[in-house]
Amino acid sequence: HPALRPGCGAAFGVEAGGEERLVVVQEASDRAPLDIDDLAQTVRRKLAEAHDVVLEKLVLIRPRTIPKTSSGKIQRRACRAEYLAGEFEVLAEWQASTSEQPGQVAATQAAGDDSNLDELLAWLRELAGEKIDWYQVDERRTLPPHLVLALGNRGLLGLQAPIADGGLDLGHGALMRVLVQLGAIDLTLATFVVGHNALGLRPVQRYATAELRRRSLPELARGRDLAAFALTEPGAGSHPLAMAAIAEPDGEGWRLRGHKVWSGSAGWAGWINVFARNTDEQGRSHGLIGFVVRPDQPGVRIGAEAATLGLRSMTQNAIHLDGVRVTRQQLLGEPGNGMAVAEDAMLFTRFCLAAVAVGGARRCLQLMLRYASRRTVATGRLLENPVTLHHLRELSAEVEALAALVSATAAALDAGEQVPAEIFAALKIAGPELLWRAVDRAVQLLGGRGYLENNGVARMLRDARVFRIFEGPTETLEMWLGASVLRDAGELDAFLRARLSGAEVADRLRHELERLRESRAELASAGAERLTAQQAVGWRVGAMVVQAALWAASGDRSHAAAAAESRFETAVRQASSLMDEAGSAAVVRSEIAAFSDTIGDIEPMVKPLDLELDALVSRSDGSLPVSHPVPEPVVTPVSLAVGSSARSQEITGWLVDFCSRELGVDAAELEVDRPFASLGLNSVTAVAMADELSERLGLRVDRTVAWQYPSIAELALFLAAGEAPSLPASDPAAVAEPLMEPEEADMLRLLAEVEELSDEQAKALLSPESSGMGAVG
Repeated sequence: HPALRPGCGAAFGVEAGGEERLVVVQEASDRAPLDIDDLAQTVRRKLAEAHDVVLEKLVLIRPRTIPKTSSGKIQRRACRAEYLAGEFEVLAEWQASTSEQPGQVAATQAAGDDSNLDELLAWLRELAGEKIDWYQVDERRTLPPHLVLALGNRGLLGLQAPIADGGLDLGHGALMRVLVQLGAIDLTLATFVVGHNALGLRPVQRYATAELRRRSLPELARGRDLAAFALTEPGAGSHPLAMAAIAEPDGEGWRLRGHKVWSGSAGWAGWINVFARNTDEQGRSHGLIGFVVRPDQPGVRIGAEAATLGLRSMTQNAIHLDGVRVTRQQLLGEPGNGMAVAEDAMLFTRFCLAAVAVGGARRCLQLMLRYASRRTVATGRLLENPVTLHHLRELSAEVEALAALVSATAAALDAGEQVPAEIFAALKIAGPELLWRAVDRAVQLLGGRGYLENNGVARMLRDARVFRIFEGPTETLEMWLGASVLRDAGELDAFLRARLSGAEVADRLRHELERLRESRAELASAGAERLTAQQAVGWRVGAMVVQAALWAASGDRSHAAAAAESRFETAVRQASSLMDEAGSAAVVRSEIAAFSDTIGDIEPMVKPLDLELDALVSRSDGSLPVSHPVPEPVVTPVSLAVGSSARSQEITGWLVDFCSRELGVDAAELEVDRPFASLGLNSVTAVAMADELSERLGLRVDRTVAWQYPSIAELALFLAAGEAPSLPASDPAAVAEPLMEPEEADMLRLLAEVEELSDEQAKALLSPESSGMGAVG
């Protein structure tokens, strides 16, 4: 905002009325007039959108008076102390109404106007049941334009966009109701709406520049333009460490080079959120970077549409980036922080897909009950068959538990609470897996009728299958979830107890996790297969955590809770029996390779339609266009990582030891400039590395750090230049020191460097003229 000085604000909590309230102290700009009420409402709205928190008080102070360290970092504790002591020179301040409690604004938005929401849901049911031929939509592989326009006119393409921009500004509880309804109508339609809102519009609304939001949001919220999300690559599906697309510096902007695949609605989109590795002039990576690009920009080519099994009427395209010139005005967030933007969109999408799964599963149960009530077999009415009753009752209990967990998550988001990433992962696992079982059971129960296209269940089967894959495959998420809670289940434990009132479940889960941690530690003696076995345990633990969350969410719903508890016990037994399941890849390869002796090695011939314009009759010189090749990433020289300082050498040595230990690579043969992905580091091991680094360095190392600095050399340089104290030279298992204040970290780092210098160098470094460090010296 022009009335605020960038980078000169502090946010902290104060106690009021027995609750913690948010206060923001911010330097005012000396170049813009102050309208404190208008400014406060803008700040309050942005905080609610970006962080789901409610502002209690905004305090504007004179420029250049906020407490900072000698290196220019904000001192939040000092800000809070001066605020409480009344020592700031206040220019203006704004206070929320005393009657308004934290979370009230979000709760009001969540509630919305029930009559308007009911009217919208009724309109959707009428539209789906009487005006759309879903069989033709599927066969023609496209959504009718009039349907997309109708959705936009009703605000469904701006579900949480501001009303002024043509959106509905729904809270998460109301949003859930809409998505459940869409899931019951058609899974492709629901996926199209979720993709546009969660992956397309949300990053623009939350992270784009003010000018870009002004230009794009009204068009996106009203459905006059669509937005797409381009993260996935041919060699980096669920593995961002392997991302090859790069953003090269180019004057005041960047050049994008790379290829993306399976980008939903990209063929129709007017705005595309693209993510790439942020590189410098030497080709070194500095995190991910996100941009909003237009499909008609020079260098952007929309590739062929994927011939998908399901979701046929929603285009899935490749995107080619051949030196696309982008500027700061197209940024999503800050350079190097692209992973946070992408992760926010993906976590929210997981919540949305779980809500869609609830609607789809309920529709399956409706069809199954209708058929079983009317169909008579040799033993009587199908509904009275014990097998049928068992499946209906089992699925019904699972749907109830999932709906309860989605509702609880929505309520937490609307109340401004922090929802752990583990809960979003659990929703993404539980929802698609339940949807797939429900659709499969529906096809099985309907028999031959389920296999026919005219009953709609066959289309649901095709559409539901991909839910278990996109936004994180089930098995990958289970492994990540298991590894995460085995290392630290604190946030998940708090959510189960506070939001889900599941203290009993939390106690039981804590007990099982402690037991499995001990079992996992014993795998250290399992030789070459240790890592495989540890990952297998993490996979099963992830499944166990999902069932614990569903159990806790079921509350006093006797049937759903009992069923969830039973599934939890089954998951516990499976997690406990994994010591015998870690097989050898060589043995498996040998067994399957022998099949060629009995069935051969057949590769079917595929002849797609050739619709390319013949080069001999085109305007070209007779040769087909060739896309700009994606350059190989420039690796950091080894000498840069190991020769810059003793501290970087120390960190490099630790990272080498970790990779050797965890990935089974001989330390003597390990090249520190090779990308982590080529060494075999996956998202699970990357979490483990970040957590151990946090303990060793004594500061919070973000769990996505391996995506941002994707080699030992680059990561060591980054950490060596940070604010962490030196690595402890004693027992690696020693407990790290508490986190330090920035001034203490500066001093320790300075002292560590001085010990490596000559007397003359140390005197020069400690002089008042040396880089602003004189005060510390």
